[in-house]
Amino acid sequence: MAHFRLTLSLLFSLSGLFHIQAQKNPVLFAGFDYYRHSDFTGDSFANINGGIQLYQIGFFVPEIGYDLFWGHLEDRKNYTVEGDFIRSPDILERDFNTSLFTLSLKLKFGNDDAFLTLGPKFHTGKVTALGNYYVPNEEYNRYDLEERQRISSRVSFWSFSIGFEAFLFETDRFWFTFFLNYTNLDAGAALSNLDFSHYGEKNYSGNTSTVGLGLRFNYNPFSSEND
Repeated sequence: MAHFRLTLSLLFSLSGLFHIQAQKNPVLFAGFDYYRHSDFTGDSFANINGGIQLYQIGFFVPEIGYDLFWGHLEDRKNYTVEGDFIRSPDILERDFNTSLFTLSLKLKFGNDDAFLTLGPKFHTGKVTALGNYYVPNEEYNRYDLEERQRISSRVSFWSFSIGFEAFLFETDRFWFTFFLNYTNLDAGAALSNLDFSHYGEKNYSGNTSTVGLGLRFNYNPFSSEND
């Protein structure tokens, strides 16, 4: 309880150091995040997101939104030796995507032109993994789908961001946010359940928590001189 009172005291002290501009109307936002992770093609996976920034209450700016993550694991190639001949490899492709609703308890400090934001965000929803196992068809010089698996799992997790907001085009209707983000996304909850062990493949056992960069555009359709 003492730690909670100390945290509240610190937040209110910080709010006194900044001029807080009240937001009287909801604000729409849409953004794109890029995350580094060596298990995935291009050493990365991504997220597009959108939602509504609700009324600002002091330095608290609650948001609700939707996140769609997606990524493609590096392809696995399974070579078969037949005598002195190595035929074209079997190929295992594995992807994931999410459908997540979010609630952010964002904190916003700054002046009339630029702001510092701190954004703890709670995600809940579904992560889906898709696996395709292809075998070579030497006769027709192509690959045929041998087996397909689709697995979904429920997930809930937190992410945390620190960002910078500034207005665009000398207007209070449009502004952008650039931020550094850490996500606890557990895509392995579904990817690890794709089972191609009967082809000699190991199940995925990686951790997809990682750091990324994000860019968001905000639009206030109700902006007025009184905001």
